[in-house]
Amino acid sequence: MVEERLKRGLSLALPLLVLVMAGWAVYANTLRVPFYFDDIQNIEENSAIHLSSLAPGALAEAITRSPCATRPVANLSFALNYYAHGDWLPGFHLVNIAVHLLAGIFLFLLLKSTLTLPAVGCGDEEALPIAFAAALIWLVHPLQTQAVTYLVQRMAALAGMFYLLALYCYLRGRLSGAAGRGRWWFAAALVAGLLALGSKETAVTLPFFVFLYEWYFLRDLDRGWLKRHLPLVGVVFALLLGAVFVYTGGHPWRVVTASYTYQDYGVWERLLTESRVLFFYLGLLVYPAPSRLSLDHDFPLSHGLLAPATTLAAVAGFALLVATAVFVARRQRLFSFAILWYLGNLLLESSFVGLELIFEHRLYLPSALPVAVAALALFRLVRRRWAGLVIVAVIVLLLGFWARQRNETWREPLVFHRDLVRKAPAKARPHFNLGRQLLDAGRNNEAIAEFAAALALEPRLLMARYQLAVAYGRAGQLDQAIANCRAVLALVPDDFAANHTIGVFLRQKGELGAARDHLLKALALSPENPAVLAALGMVFHQAGNFAAALEFYRRTIAVQPANASILNNMGVLYRDQGDRARAEQCFRRALAVVPDYRLARENLRGLVVPPAP
Repeated sequence: MVEERLKRGLSLALPLLVLVMAGWAVYANTLRVPFYFDDIQNIEENSAIHLSSLAPGALAEAITRSPCATRPVANLSFALNYYAHGDWLPGFHLVNIAVHLLAGIFLFLLLKSTLTLPAVGCGDEEALPIAFAAALIWLVHPLQTQAVTYLVQRMAALAGMFYLLALYCYLRGRLSGAAGRGRWWFAAALVAGLLALGSKETAVTLPFFVFLYEWYFLRDLDRGWLKRHLPLVGVVFALLLGAVFVYTGGHPWRVVTASYTYQDYGVWERLLTESRVLFFYLGLLVYPAPSRLSLDHDFPLSHGLLAPATTLAAVAGFALLVATAVFVARRQRLFSFAILWYLGNLLLESSFVGLELIFEHRLYLPSALPVAVAALALFRLVRRRWAGLVIVAVIVLLLGFWARQRNETWREPLVFHRDLVRKAPAKARPHFNLGRQLLDAGRNNEAIAEFAAALALEPRLLMARYQLAVAYGRAGQLDQAIANCRAVLALVPDDFAANHTIGVFLRQKGELGAARDHLLKALALSPENPAVLAALGMVFHQAGNFAAALEFYRRTIAVQPANASILNNMGVLYRDQGDRARAEQCFRRALAVVPDYRLARENLRGLVVPPAP
């Protein structure tokens, strides 16, 4: 008995080691990938997860006060990351990679056990290479890069990992001979399922698929058993509806309708479009070259069954997939289950809720069993196992190479954003995001071109109009900057950023009265804002109203004590009023904040050592 267990353990050790090594080889180049998009609000700027202790109150705040409060497990994982190492990027990426490796291992174990069930009919020797090949292909597949490399999508990866673990634990419990041991496996399945649900709401489908798995693989599609357990089906659906009710705060329809507020399509258009998206996903699964992958796909809408004509074909294809799953269930059990798995695990994000139309990370869990079916078909078509393994090796090497290529694109923000624009040139958002990246890099003229392109595609994009004003201002083209600020204010007179920014530009042009008016309005919108207080101080300073200028400078320093520029300005004011002692104090305070502040040093030198007569 001991020898048999040892032999079984050794037979698993090599596949598991290869899975870990392959996964690491694909994702080792992601450790310095920066924060992007939702990473910023959920991690980098999410003060709730910036833990300094593991006190229960701090942990509770991290879980409940994060932007995605319905995903407490993912929020807690980010908080523990931050507690361990702050915003050190490799630490976050190492956890994402570890989650993905564990998901691959759980998929391997689940498939190995499933393939040996009578309903599938593989022997132990046949099941091992098929399960290994499927898990390995899934693990290195380029489609998974968005769920692993994009840090915030740890939510999807965690949900997928715990989902697979829950189903595996359930199967082990069902196959366990000892009743006591079985209970422990079922308890583990329940805990894993709850953790999956706490990572992302899409895991709400788990009870349904546990029930379906039981009927497909352990009850041999026994209709009598299904009829006897129809009440249990009702319980499962009641649980699903209850979860939806809880997650929507008791107002599911209101949440669904609100999700379309900022979309350019309605429910019907989305449903028709998603029928095509389902097949686009399958195309990416089959041919995932980096040139086809993007974080921001420009997918055309379906406005009717024949607009475009492929919509009707996609709807018919969807119906055909469901019919196929029903008709081949007895003869091709895994194939049938994989179809339902793929469609069912995309249901929440690819149906009537007004989310973004398409994201690759949504395929993280749904892609697992289609890959397993492909591996099974390969080994049954290629009778010689060594030939099948060679083919798998070639596929894995190609997919791994593509995945590393895709990860390289993520490493450099400008490269990444240019890639988004190249793949969706007719979409405003990629141009806008590239413009912001160029603006941050000080490439103002290039940023102007991208913001202008975004506005040409989407004239209502006020944020692009505002950023265009900022880019013109930084490029020294103040007239254009002011004109674009005014265009924003014509539509939103109480826009804080536009009032503040136009005030700064008007001061630079010397239009001090107009600058003061806009800045006072900005201050009313954001009282004690240090940037606005400082700008008002400079307006009054430039206008010769030294008392008002000094008052705004003091208010700025009260809020922002380490503002070296304003400390220097205060020193200049005191110096010009003949108060050399206070002037010296301000210049020295500015230099304490910024030791190489040249202007403050020159002002101090001129104050301490007066020029020769």
